[in-house]
Amino acid sequence: MLASSQIPMEIAKLLSEQPLAVLATECNGIPHACLMAFVVSPNLRELHFATARNTLKFTNLKSNENVSLLIENGEVRTRGLGAGLALTLNGKAAEIQGAARESALAMLLQKHPGLKDFLTTSDLALVTVLLSNAYLVMPYKKVCFYEFI
Repeated sequence: MLASSQIPMEIAKLLSEQPLAVLATECNGIPHACLMAFVVSPNLRELHFATARNTLKFTNLKSNENVSLLIENGEVRTRGLGAGLALTLNGKAAEIQGAARESALAMLLQKHPGLKDFLTTSDLALVTVLLSNAYLVMPYKKVCFYEFI
């Protein structure tokens, strides 16, 4: 298991620099994937995103808290297949309220100022994913598994 100081630099960099992740949810055996703006907590243990409550992803999260997220560095598009990094994160998602919600909202607004109108709508749910493990795929087919504490 990894303490914050042991999280590999590649994972920390992807989490802090990349603006988007593909979120995978599931309900009744049917998967659903969507592109999401996200922000990671300072301790790199929680990932936050916002969604309207009337979406399929939010409905799915209410019935199944298990999620997976894919984040990649974009290098495949510019430098070819041998250059990309991809990170798959697994965890449990839950809507947050109170001070935790306000903190996540402030972080999202700081990272994604262009989403201010969306992030301040009344029907918005803020969701935190408590990260449990990660698969980092590096060039030349190297796959590393990490378990978060």
